[in-house]
Amino acid sequence: LVINLYRDEDPERRYELLSCLRDNLNNKYIGKVHVFLECEEFFPEYAEIAQQHYDQLITHKITGRPSFKSLFDYCEKQIRKKCIIANSDIVFTDDLEKVRGVRPFHVICLTRWENGKVKQLSKKGKTIDNIFSQDAWIINPPMYNYEHVKFPEGMKIGTMFSDPGLVYFLKNSGLLMYNLAPEVRID
Repeated sequence: LVINLYRDEDPERRYELLSCLRDNLNNKYIGKVHVFLECEEFFPEYAEIAQQHYDQLITHKITGRPSFKSLFDYCEKQIRKKCIIANSDIVFTDDLEKVRGVRPFHVICLTRWENGKVKQLSKKGKTIDNIFSQDAWIINPPMYNYEHVKFPEGMKIGTMFSDPGLVYFLKNSGLLMYNLAPEVRID
């Protein structure tokens, strides 16, 4: 699992993000968590988690929010096996067991669940699953061919409209994409 984490000034939000990290570290289907940590100052709550999970947690201190390009490149060049890139406020369930056989050049997208079902969207008076918003992407490198794909540098994880922008880019790069949100729950 690869996430971006920062020290939120709001104590409630900071607690939520760190609770998600703890839950994911305790998920038996997640081997390691790679954290791109945006933090200029000491972050004692994170340091405590890092000490408790020193064998599972890999920390990369960064300045500023990482781009999708840097996160996908990291998976491609450093991890080189099935990998999840996710927003930091996502908790994975045991449904991860259902995700098998991710092939190179395929991307599995996941939309968060709310109130016991896939996040909903109202459109023209109807309520539908909001599969247009993703919170996690599962890949198995190699994901793309660097010779003909130019990943946009400025597209940052967790920013407004970055999810549909990422999907547009990945789809136009010739990758096969699936959203398994109805079958794989993430909270």
